[in-house]
Amino acid sequence: VTGTDAAKFVMGKNGRQAANSQAKNSRAATGAKASGGSASGGGGGKSDWRKKREEFIATLRAAKLAQQHIKNGGNIRDLPPPPPSDTSHYIPCPYCSRKFAEAVAERHIPKCKDIKSNKPR
Repeated sequence: VTGTDAAKFVMGKNGRQAANSQAKNSRAATGAKASGGSASGGGGGKSDWRKKREEFIATLRAAKLAQQHIKNGGNIRDLPPPPPSDTSHYIPCPYCSRKFAEAVAERHIPKCKDIKSNKPR
């Protein structure tokens, strides 16, 4: 069983796993390869997961409040507007001043350049 994937599941002396240190060493080696050898974990772009999570939770809370208000017979117009989304990373179109995500802006801007109905006269 030594040298196979089943080695980490076989119990050795004293109820400890056999090849425990081998399993740790192999995991450490594969982890170093996967992360490019750096301890930072890849070093991709800045992670704004916390901001996205807070925005998501605020949106869910507003939706839940709206559902309860409607369920109790209230009018949706009585509620305050939902929290605004963060669109600071969107790219504005120079022709129509709308904002788009990066991939969408790459498609939109060349098309919008040729449209005459959205230009000032």
